[in-house]
Amino acid sequence: MSKLLFIGIDALDAIQLDRFAADLPHLSRLRAEGFYARMESVWPPDSETAWATIYTGWNPARHGIVEFVDPLQKSATYMMRERDNEVFRGATFWDIAGAHQRQVAVLFPHVGYPSWPVNGVMITRANVGDEVSVTPAHLRDDLRVQDFQGVKGLVGRAPQDFLDANRALVERQLALNLDVMRRQPWDLFFTYWSALDLVQHQFWAYCDPQDPTYPGETPYRHAIRDFYILHDQVVGRLLEQVDDDTTVIVMSDHGHGMRPVKLFNINRL
Repeated sequence: MSKLLFIGIDALDAIQLDRFAADLPHLSRLRAEGFYARMESVWPPDSETAWATIYTGWNPARHGIVEFVDPLQKSATYMMRERDNEVFRGATFWDIAGAHQRQVAVLFPHVGYPSWPVNGVMITRANVGDEVSVTPAHLRDDLRVQDFQGVKGLVGRAPQDFLDANRALVERQLALNLDVMRRQPWDLFFTYWSALDLVQHQFWAYCDPQDPTYPGETPYRHAIRDFYILHDQVVGRLLEQVDDDTTVIVMSDHGHGMRPVKLFNINRL
């Protein structure tokens, strides 16, 4: 019976994949030997709307996650408001697989908190709080599910601490992924990774000389490249756990780039 490994990496950008290709052996090999497509995201191209569409195959008007947050207010809103699956409509692809008696393992899906009953195991985390939800609950202790909360807040005056915290989270999450892959039976394994999106949001100006706020050479000049390399290593470790009968999908919800710098107030105009 064939298996499916689905790796979801938030804000994995096609242009950056081309730019850093020589440093990304695993992603580059998948692109060269498999099928590669640059697809358009949904509108609005925010993580909530896009991942819900990926999970269900429905557009935002149908699955119910349609909220667009003003980019100038987005960070503050994200830190204050918990985002859960309360308004989520439609069956996810892992629900459908489970209904057909396929064993599933679902780790940290965006907009997946709290976890719900599946034919297998599902682990999710809150966005604002520190809660981690595990279904079935008895696996919480077996899998040592702790310290998997996403990195909160902005870079502020401690950019290195922000990078270190995200790198440590990726490493802990990888260890848990490998543990689940080895110990739990699965036909479909879905795993979501958020750190690349956070780092690109916070460090784009440090890494892009075209950005008006580029500060020049700093120790963070290659922070984004380094996190692409880190996620390529994650992909490589996950690929080591599967055989030739496993289909592998690496997908993102949207790309990434410099924030728009030419803005105007339409009411004032």
